[in-house]
Amino acid sequence: MYLILVGIVLTIFTSITFADPNFALSAVILALPAWFLVRKAKARWDAVDPAVF
Repeated sequence: MYLILVGIVLTIFTSITFADPNFALSAVILALPAWFLVRKAKARWDAVDPAVF
């Protein structure tokens, strides 16, 4: 599921960048909130104790 979602986003950004290379900057700008969300999600994931290994 993860690869499908990432693939969709990469396809969209690639096609937009072909249309106008200045849109590539939006991918770089969106990397900052993505990094923050990944850190927050990892902390939340680590806080949950799995019931079964």
